[in-house]
Amino acid sequence: LAEVSLYWRDPETGLLLRCRPDNLSIPNAEEFSLICWDLKTVKNAAYSAIQYEGERWRHYPLGAAHYCEGVRQVFQRKVTYCLIAAEKTEEREVLLYCYARPGGDLPIAQIGQTQHRRVLAQVAESYESNTWPRQHEGVREMEPSRFFLADNPIEADPEPF
Repeated sequence: LAEVSLYWRDPETGLLLRCRPDNLSIPNAEEFSLICWDLKTVKNAAYSAIQYEGERWRHYPLGAAHYCEGVRQVFQRKVTYCLIAAEKTEEREVLLYCYARPGGDLPIAQIGQTQHRRVLAQVAESYESNTWPRQHEGVREMEPSRFFLADNPIEADPEPF
């Protein structure tokens, strides 16, 4: 199944959730797990680069946990989650990384599950209290960074929109 949206209600918070895996491999035999494939285009597909990005931004382990939970809830089957890292370089190297498998014995999967539960609890609390973290009043005007300005100086009298 390619890019099919899955919906389920989280049993702990009652939140209606959605995920859209890039692809799901569904073996016929019930004893085999479903394989959730997530394609990511990256600058560097090396193990250490993917590990760094996942730890820095926390989105790979958290995403893996969310997708696994959605697939498990919808299909009522075990899930293996694999990230396909495809480089945007001329070499176009493609590497495969497993973030979760049945049994939950991968430390990265356990960390992702903990993050996932924490995030869902925060979202549920925000809905209940109608207060959201980092909520800003009004609209903030965007300013260019000094790095962007260094490469893109502003003209003296630019043409108005």
